[in-house]
Amino acid sequence: ITLVGSKNNTITTVTGANAMIGEANLTFDGSTLTVAGDQHITNGNGLIMGHTARVQVGWTTGENQILGTDDADANLSITRYSADNGPPNLFFGKSRGSLGAQAIVADGDPLGRISFAGSDGVDMRSVGAWIEAEVDGEFEADNVSGRLVFATTPDSSGVQDPIERMRIDSAGRVDIGTAGATVSSSADGLVV
Repeated sequence: ITLVGSKNNTITTVTGANAMIGEANLTFDGSTLTVAGDQHITNGNGLIMGHTARVQVGWTTGENQILGTDDADANLSITRYSADNGPPNLFFGKSRGSLGAQAIVADGDPLGRISFAGSDGVDMRSVGAWIEAEVDGEFEADNVSGRLVFATTPDSSGVQDPIERMRIDSAGRVDIGTAGATVSSSADGLVV
């Protein structure tokens, strides 16, 4: 077997009959795996940290999961170190087009949701609350107006999904109440 480009602690791959190569961008020293360059995980596969299999949480079994037993290993931190006022960011994106294509979103389309689920003793499919950003009204080039919707699941048998309880619309008006309530038409109005 011929090993091409080898060095200490290099992971090797088979390149053909009786031939191997040391991967230049993939090294392992027994405890740390270092990968250089953009990495691609094919659709249907995922990245699981802290466990050997994916777990369904809420309505889906995500392909990228962090699973742990204490604060440190069940935590995702995004930190920015810069001498300016720029914050770290977590972005959600929504297009009505196919993968990679830009197609205009419509009024009412969800732009992203943060869901909070808890175990009911059987599974972790029960969502107790969520916060969702949605398109709110007309949109134009370089401007998508948005609203925030807050939903909670009531403490009653038979109700499994969160119900809208509050929304802040694109004009800054706040609506507190049941799902489908109308936001006040007055500027900066509060509806209860």
